[in-house]
Amino acid sequence: MPEGWKKTKSGRWEVAKLAERLNRTSNLSTSQVPSVPASQPSSLPAWCTTMKLSVLFIGNSHTYLHYMPQMLVQLAKAADCGFDLAVDQSIGEGVSLEWHWNNEPTRQKMRSRKWNYIVLQDRSGGPLEELESFRKHARLLDAEVKGQGAKTIFYLTWSQRDRPDSQALLTDAYRGLARELDAVLAPVGSAWLRAQNMSAGLVLHHPDGRHANPAGAYLTACVFYAVLLKTSPEGLPTGFFIESKIRPDQDEAQGLMLQKAAWETVLKAKGGPAVVR
Repeated sequence: MPEGWKKTKSGRWEVAKLAERLNRTSNLSTSQVPSVPASQPSSLPAWCTTMKLSVLFIGNSHTYLHYMPQMLVQLAKAADCGFDLAVDQSIGEGVSLEWHWNNEPTRQKMRSRKWNYIVLQDRSGGPLEELESFRKHARLLDAEVKGQGAKTIFYLTWSQRDRPDSQALLTDAYRGLARELDAVLAPVGSAWLRAQNMSAGLVLHHPDGRHANPAGAYLTACVFYAVLLKTSPEGLPTGFFIESKIRPDQDEAQGLMLQKAAWETVLKAKGGPAVVR
């Protein structure tokens, strides 16, 4: 089980405290993380050496567990092309987009600087159980994003392990809003499906069947890398030294497969912008 997780109320409190700590300390950029040895990265767009992006993640444990945003920053750092990526997050345990809309610290963080992209991620069951609330508050937050001069990225999450058929509903919900609002779609759940089809027995879920394990978080970071940099993460490191541990601790073959799955999914995503325009 990951650090801080217990099947008790105390365990849930520890995860919530992790979210609070990350909210206080999560502002990262490629200039703040140590260099990581990398394999030869794939070819990068010419603008990479001058590109600067600031990205705010708004979500819950599907965003912050296993240091997914930090993995994304490390991937950009490892590409070694001078790309400057600054990432921050406004997060809470199990919270929805409705919660974030009504949470003044989230709104304040949205206004705290000029963001290029703001990522919106609802609770995993939100589009399935409260579709109209999901749509309403996604639209409200998107209007706020546009008012700040930024662009929305919708973070399409994955289905629970025991409800694989629900992935199509999640995909339709997020993809529909991306089309309607001219937003960017980060097709993470679709990448999970592709990776699982590529490798029989691949485990991306945490034992609770809802959250990502470290490999699932790594695949998620690879999708965001592909969306933001418009290039493949193939050939980049398959693990990073974060908070005194290698994350994820996986073999290179699996990591390279996850990179491939992320890139192929972003290339083939339909029904809304799959990559930054």
